[in-house]
Amino acid sequence: MSSVTSLKPSALLEAMDTPSIVVFHAPWCGHCKNLMPVVDEMAQQHSSSSKPMRVYKIDASKYGSEMRAQSADFQNIMDDVPGFPTIVFFGNGQRHVYSGPRTKGAISTQFAAYLNNKLQGGGDNAADELRPEDVRVVQDGMVLFHWNKCGYCKRFMPAWQEFEAWSQSNAENITVGAIECPSTAEGRVLAQEHGVRGFPTIRVFQNGDATDYEGARSLAALRSFANTTFSGASEEEILSASEEEQLSSIVSGGGSAITDHLDRTIKALQQAQNRKQMETAFSKSVSSDTPNKPSGAALRKPVSLKATAVPDLLGRDKAILLVHASWCGACVRYMPDFEKLAATAPKDVTVARVEWDKYGNTIQTNKVGTDMIKGGLAAHVKSFPSIFVVQGGKVHKYTGSRDELPQKMAQWFQ
Repeated sequence: MSSVTSLKPSALLEAMDTPSIVVFHAPWCGHCKNLMPVVDEMAQQHSSSSKPMRVYKIDASKYGSEMRAQSADFQNIMDDVPGFPTIVFFGNGQRHVYSGPRTKGAISTQFAAYLNNKLQGGGDNAADELRPEDVRVVQDGMVLFHWNKCGYCKRFMPAWQEFEAWSQSNAENITVGAIECPSTAEGRVLAQEHGVRGFPTIRVFQNGDATDYEGARSLAALRSFANTTFSGASEEEILSASEEEQLSSIVSGGGSAITDHLDRTIKALQQAQNRKQMETAFSKSVSSDTPNKPSGAALRKPVSLKATAVPDLLGRDKAILLVHASWCGACVRYMPDFEKLAATAPKDVTVARVEWDKYGNTIQTNKVGTDMIKGGLAAHVKSFPSIFVVQGGKVHKYTGSRDELPQKMAQWFQ
């Protein structure tokens, strides 16, 4: 029996205020299954120890959407969960996303360091406090205006400190720092100069001109914003780098991780059955006599697929498949554009979607698409949303701008 307590969102609030380790997982995720014995061993060890640690897990594939809808704090937490498993340290309302090796020793050591540095106010990870005169000469960078008595600021500070540490090696050409304003007269004057009316506020400097940062307050969002704003890298280049990093993590995990990802085999699904299910789904979603210019009520929508229907889609001549997750904020934001794509697609192009947190495990286990794309479909789903293009029974992952997908579709399927 596992010693790891399963949390619901309401219980996570209590865990956030005590020294704890929380694993965000999905029951269908093979890497999560590999990690659970390690987490269980840690929980058993510390249940009989005087050390201030609790170990929990939460099914983010089940509760992710609910958490995003509940509060901004939960949304910021989920923004720091790019995939499964994600390990997060909590304590006194603060959090830290763990990115080291998934071993008991490494996790325990990092958590102990986190407690010493973050919860006791020491260490090298304290925010780089700027002076008002420093802020006034910033040309390019990002500055956090905060207040030491602000609860929102305290909860956000761990993510900002992670961002500062990341910027030192990945964005050396910009200034990233923080300034506590209300406690000094000079700080209050500076906040007034920048029109800061609440805390925390992040100001973005470009060539000396400052504007407010309006993105999510998560490490992932801050890194992405800094890359696109100051390095000139495109969203797709950043995504590719992220995918390479995740793939390296899988490889470094050794044979068990790779085997879990690629080598599980069962008998292939019968194509006749797949096609029957596919056609049933299509008949419900797309009328055979849809006019060339449908009314708003008759617009084609993306076909929602189950796992058993995906092989047939990948064998078609013309299709586009969106792989998404219910807990993924980027997927939710992109869905209206994808629905427009389906409405404007040529009649002979099938536009479909599959919800990975429901069907990903089955697709991975069955090695769906191994004849159409190297390694199968699951081997290429490293982040969400992921888009795949089917042409003549061959499948490739689309890595261009999602804004350009309608134009690309018109070129591919003339």
